[in-house]
Amino acid sequence: MVVGDPMQAIYGFGGSRYRSLRKVLRKAGVEGEVQVRRLDRSRRLTPQIAVLASAISRPLGAETIKSAKHEVDGRVPKLLMAPDMNTLGRDIAGRIQRLLSKGIKPRQIALLGRVKALLHPVAQHLRALGIPTILADTDKHLGDVLNVLWLADRVEQMHDLGAGLFGVGAKKRNRRRIQLSPDFERDLRDELSTGQDVYLSLTGDDAVTETVDVNNCDESKVNARWTKFVAELAKMRRGSDLEGRYRMCALAFLRLHGGVRANKGMRDQLNAWTPRCRDFADAAAMAQQLRAVQGRKAIHCSSIHGAKGMEWDYVFVLGMTEGVLPDRRAKTKEQRDEERRILYVAVTRAARRLWLAHAPVKVAKVQREYRQLSALVAGLSPIVLKKTKVR
Repeated sequence: MVVGDPMQAIYGFGGSRYRSLRKVLRKAGVEGEVQVRRLDRSRRLTPQIAVLASAISRPLGAETIKSAKHEVDGRVPKLLMAPDMNTLGRDIAGRIQRLLSKGIKPRQIALLGRVKALLHPVAQHLRALGIPTILADTDKHLGDVLNVLWLADRVEQMHDLGAGLFGVGAKKRNRRRIQLSPDFERDLRDELSTGQDVYLSLTGDDAVTETVDVNNCDESKVNARWTKFVAELAKMRRGSDLEGRYRMCALAFLRLHGGVRANKGMRDQLNAWTPRCRDFADAAAMAQQLRAVQGRKAIHCSSIHGAKGMEWDYVFVLGMTEGVLPDRRAKTKEQRDEERRILYVAVTRAARRLWLAHAPVKVAKVQREYRQLSALVAGLSPIVLKKTKVR
C-alpha cells in the first residue's frame, strides 16, 4: 500500500521533485493491475478549515477536501492584520493567554512560520506573560537540540538521496568535490535562525536570515562562521548510526555559534542528549518524541517545514506577507506553486481553530520592507477567511 499527497511536496529546495505515481505505474506497464482509492475526506479538519485548504489548493488542480467532523462547532479561520510585528506579537500572545485560561493545554497550540525568525516577536511577548515556548526555551536549549537533530536528518538525506548536494570542480582521487546547492544552503539559514535577536540582510539578489546578538554584532565573523559551517556539513561523513551523526552535527553547530567553549549551557545540553540517540532509529523519530514530551508544558514554535506530519488543535501561521510567503526568492512558476503547497501544509495542521497573520516585515541594512498582503490569500472571500485588523 502506498499513500501520498502531491499537495505536501514542499522540499524542492533540496532537489526533491514530485513524480506522479500513476505515471510511474503506467511506464512500468502495471497501471491496470493496481487498485486506486482517493482519500478526499479529512478526519482532522473542521468544515471551515477544509474549505480554506481547498481554496488554497484549487489553483493547482487539487480536488475539494471534505470534512468528516460535521458535528464539530467550527469557526471560519481568521486573518489577523497588524501595522507591525510587535503589535501582532502582542495580540497573538494575548489570544494564546486567553486560550490557556479556558483550560487549553500548551501542547494543543502551535506557532508556525515560513522561517523561524518570524516567531521571535510572539515568543518574546509570551515569555513576558510567563508562558513558555519551545523555541524560546533558552535555559534548556531545547531548540538547539532540535536543530542538531534536524541537521542529522539532513545529513542522512544527503548521503542516501543526494538531496541538496551537487558535484563541482575537478576530481581528486576519483572523487568529485561536493558542495551544498544554493537553495539548500538558504534553507539551512532559514531553519537555523534561533536566538533572541534577528536581523535580515541581503547577499546579491537573495535575502537571507541571520541570528546574532545585535548589540555585539561583527557581520564578517558571522559570515566566516557560516562559510566554514557549510563546508563542514558538505564534507561530513554519514556516520555508522544516529549517535555518530548527532555528535558530528552538534560539533558543527557549536562552531557555528562561536566555538565549543563559547556557550557552556548549549554544549552541556547537546551532550546530555547524545546517549538518547541509541534509543531511536533516526533523527526524525527522536525529534518527534522530544517535541511530544516537551510540548506538554510549552507552546510549540516551528517552521512550516518542521511541522509537516504533525497537528495541533489551535494553530497560528505567521508571515502572510508577499515576499515572506510566498518567499521573495520564488521566481519561477514551479517555485511559486511550492510556496502555495507550503501554505497548504500549514493550514492543514489545525484541527479546531486557525489564525493566519500578516504584518509588514522589515529587512534591515538594505532599507527594504515587505508590506503587501500575500497574494496567496489576498483574493479569498470573507466567507472562507475572515479579516480582522489588530491595533
